[in-house]
Amino acid sequence: MRSFFPMISYMPSNNRKTNTPSKSNKKSKSNRKSNSNRKSKSKSKSNNNRNSNKTRKSKPSLKCPPNMSPINANNELLCVGRCPHSGGPIYYNPKLDKLVCKWHGSQFTKKGKVLVPPATSNLNVKKLK
Repeated sequence: MRSFFPMISYMPSNNRKTNTPSKSNKKSKSNRKSNSNRKSKSKSKSNNNRNSNKTRKSKPSLKCPPNMSPINANNELLCVGRCPHSGGPIYYNPKLDKLVCKWHGSQFTKKGKVLVPPATSNLNVKKLK
């Protein structure tokens, strides 16, 4: 009966090179230098961030309410809910200039009005910009 495991040949020990230094020693020296540089840079960055946070004015957040996703429609930022028909995700189609459901193809205006069924109620849309 034949074995499914291939024969493994081992390399004789006199073919190995032992005169060259190992690569791990070279890497460790360079890593030590780069790690020390990283530490000093990170300290200076954190100090700069602290100073810049004090001088910044708070901007109103452009986040969508829960259960709504942001969509960029012709440089207008809209927060759009899920499709009222079956909860499908909505995307903006620039060729049609409409919001479209990915699952069943319902189409809506940018204000949320239903144009093409199967959805029968309007889409929840809020304009951010």
